[in-house]
Formats: sequence, C-alpha cells, structure tokens
Amino acid sequence: MQSSNRNYKPRAKVFKLIVIGNQHVGKTSIINKYVRNVFQRYQAETSTYDFQEMTEFIQSSAITGQKNKTDFVVELNMQIWDTVG
Repeated sequence: MQSSNRNYKPRAKVFKLIVIGNQHVGKTSIINKYVRNVFQRYQAETSTYDFQEMTEFIQSSAITGQKNKTDFVVELNMQIWDTVG
C-alpha cells in the first residue's frame, strides 16, 4: 500500500535466522564474527540458546539486480538465534 505522505517510511523487515549444527563446530564464533566483528579462539559453550540482533541496510537493486530511478534502501532487522549443538 502506497501512502501520499512524503514522510512515509516502509516498515523494516524482520528476519529470524536459526543456526543449528553439531557441538563444538563454531556456530557461536561465526555469529559473533558476523554481528560484532569479533573472533575469540575459545568460546564458552552455549548452554540453552542465545540470540543477537543486528540491522543491515541494503539497496533494493542488490535484491532485484536492476538499478533504476526508484532504487531505495531496505532496512533488514535480523535476530540470529544460536542453539545448542
């Protein structure tokens, strides 16, 4: 639905990503590297579950593959869930 209001801002999209895998394979390390840009050689085990949030902004042309006059920025809010292996 389009709005005639010039200040209209489309709602951000929320994505929930669940990372699953065997124990001791580096799921938490991969998430920390992506979200915080931090790598710890030794990481405490995830005891139940955990999640981290981050926001990315991407151009709509990166999604559609076509650049045009109506190119806009898409806000992606991500919840990245870390599970026990």
